Amino acid sequence: MMTLSRLWLLTLIFSYARSKDEKFLQLVSKPYFVDKSLLLETLLSDDTPAHLYISTPRRLGKTTILSMIEKFLKIQVDKFGMPIRFNDTDTYQIFKNLKIRQNRKLFSLHMAQYPVLSFSLQQISKRTYRYSITSLNSELVEALDNILWSKFLKRFFEYHRELFAATHDRDLKFIGKLRKRKLNRHEMENALFVLSRMLYHYFGKTPVIILIDHYDQAALNSFRYDNANITLTYDLINNMVLRALNQGPKYIRNIIMTGVTSLPYSHRSLLPSKVTHMPFLEDHIFTPFFGLSRSELFELFDRYSCDVIERKAIRKYYKAYQTANQKELVYNTYSITRYFMNNKEFEEPEQQGLVSFWRQAELEDGTLPLIYSDPFRNQIKQLLVDRSINYTMLKYHHKESLFQLQRQRESRFKNFERRSMSLFLKIYFEFGYLGYGPESDIYIIPNIEVRQILKHQLRNYQQDMMAITESKTKTTSAVVREDEDYEEMNDGSSYETNEDRDQDYQQSDDEQSDD
Repeated sequence: MMTLSRLWLLTLIFSYARSKDEKFLQLVSKPYFVDKSLLLETLLSDDTPAHLYISTPRRLGKTTILSMIEKFLKIQVDKFGMPIRFNDTDTYQIFKNLKIRQNRKLFSLHMAQYPVLSFSLQQISKRTYRYSITSLNSELVEALDNILWSKFLKRFFEYHRELFAATHDRDLKFIGKLRKRKLNRHEMENALFVLSRMLYHYFGKTPVIILIDHYDQAALNSFRYDNANITLTYDLINNMVLRALNQGPKYIRNIIMTGVTSLPYSHRSLLPSKVTHMPFLEDHIFTPFFGLSRSELFELFDRYSCDVIERKAIRKYYKAYQTANQKELVYNTYSITRYFMNNKEFEEPEQQGLVSFWRQAELEDGTLPLIYSDPFRNQIKQLLVDRSINYTMLKYHHKESLFQLQRQRESRFKNFERRSMSLFLKIYFEFGYLGYGPESDIYIIPNIEVRQILKHQLRNYQQDMMAITESKTKTTSAVVREDEDYEEMNDGSSYETNEDRDQDYQQSDDEQSDD
C-alpha cells in the first residue's frame, strides 16, 4: 500500500486537470468552418508512415489540424479516472456530424482510444537556454495535465506496482521535478520517453500519440536573434524526440510534428531516418488538408452568398498557390476566413474589403531578417518588377544550412556566402512568399497580398536604416558639441565665432602696448 506521505506528495505534484483552449472546438460552430476531418482517415491508414514532420507556411491551419487530431483520438475519462465509452463523450457529439463519420469502422476503432501528449514549442525562448528549458517544462506539464488528474495517480501506482517496482521512486521523483519546472538537460531529453511509458501502462498498454506544434521554432530563432544558446535549445528538442523514438517504440504509436521550414529535417541528426517529411506544395497525401482547396473556397462563396464580382476579387487578391505538379490549388486559410469574418460576421469591423490579413499576422510573428542582406534585397526588388524569377532553388536544405544562417546573422547578413541566395530563396518559399511558376525553376509571387507583404518588408528596412542613420548623426553631433564645449572651457571664453575671439585678442594686445 502507498504511504500517506506519498499520497500527499502525489496530490501536491498533480493539480486538477484544466481543459485546454482548443482551436478546433472554437471553430466547429463557426459558419466559416471547413471540414478537414477526412485527414484522420489518411493519418490512420496502414500505408501512412507512423512518424511525420509536416511543413507549411504560417496560418495554413497546422495548429487547428493538430487540435482536431488530439480531440478525435484522445481518451476521455470520468472523475474516477476510468475511460468513457466513445459514444458518451463530447467528442462523439462533435464528430458525428463531420465527414469522418462516413467511415464507421475507423470511427469506432480509433475515436477516443489513445493517450495523447500534445504541446507547442511556439513560446520557446529567444533569450536564454535556461529559460527555454523552463518553457519546455511548462508545456509538458500542461500536456500531462490534460490527460491525468491527481486522483488517477493512486490507481496508477497501485495497479502497476509490480511492473514498476524498480522504477517507482524514480518516476515519482521525475514527475515531482517536472511539476516544479526543475528538470535538467538529461532528464528533459528523456521526458517524452518516460511520460510515454507511464501513460502506456496507465491506459492498459495503449500506445501513446505525440503531437508537437511549431517544432522548428528554435531553428527559426537561431538566425532571427543574437543568442548562441538557441542552438543548445534546438539540439535539446531534437534529442528529446530521437530518444523517445529509439528507446520507446512499443510505447509510441505516432509522432506528428508541424513547422514552417524543413530546417529541422536537414539538421545533422538521425531525424531523417526516423521521421518522414511532408513538405509544402509537393503533392503528398496531406496536401489537400492544409490551406483551402478550390472546391472548399467555392463552398464558402455559396455559404456567404457572394456575387460574381466579389468572387473574382477574392480569387485575384488571395490567389492560390499551385502545387509542384500543377495538380492542386491551395488558398491561404487565414486570409480567406479573416475576410469573411470581417466582411460578413462583424457588425462594425475594424477593416473591410480586401486587406492583407497575413501581413498583420507577420508583424505578430516577427519579420525575417534576411531582407538585410544587400544581394538578397536587390533580388526581391527585381522580383517585384519582373513578377517571376528563374532560379535553381534548393530542393532540400543541405546539412549546413542552419549553421550558415547563423553565420549570416552574426555578420548582420553582410557576408554573403556561397549558396546563400539559393538558401534564402528556399526559406522565402517555405514561408509562402514565393510559389511555383508555370514551368520548372520558375518561381513567382503568388498573389497581391504577398506582393504587399514584400513591399512592406522593404519599407521597414528603409525605415530601420533611416533610424540608424539618424541615431548615428545625433551621436556624432553630441560628440562635436562636447569637443566645442571643451575647447571653450580651455580658452576661458565663450566666443560665438573665431573672428570675435581674434578681435578680442587684438584689443588685448593693443591695450598692453599702450601700457
